[in-house]
Amino acid sequence: MVDRVRGWLGRHSDPEIPDLYPYNLRDPLLSPAETRFYQILLAIVGRRVVVCPRVRLADVFSVKPTPRHQAFYDKIACRTVDFLLCERYTLKPLLAIELYDHALPRAQRKKRDSFIDKVFKAGKLPIMHLVAQEEYNLRALALAIALHMTKIAY
Repeated sequence: MVDRVRGWLGRHSDPEIPDLYPYNLRDPLLSPAETRFYQILLAIVGRRVVVCPRVRLADVFSVKPTPRHQAFYDKIACRTVDFLLCERYTLKPLLAIELYDHALPRAQRKKRDSFIDKVFKAGKLPIMHLVAQEEYNLRALALAIALHMTKIAY
């Protein structure tokens, strides 16, 4: 029986995966500036929360049923926030952080920020906008983040 199965499997060889699927591993998930900030966030929040990088807005917010439900969903489906701080054990979102490295032109960034701010306000989730820096004032950053960590339930 085993030989019959081996023979059957041997006759039908699968094509090579690279020929079927044109996928390559991307560079690291975060840019160098985002990686530096991620490490600082880990140092500040420690084990109290989970730091999730590059989270889609559609994974954080749901869209209320309306006649234009799909249009509202489409506006958040491909958009991300740089970092989402969540409760450690429930993964309940506590704070979003958007880090700017000035890759987008100012006018385009303002328009994008306005929409994202409205989404977060409607969802009652705070968002913090920060400019990427070579060095951060850790105390000031920790205090700003701490305001949102009081909601953590243990």
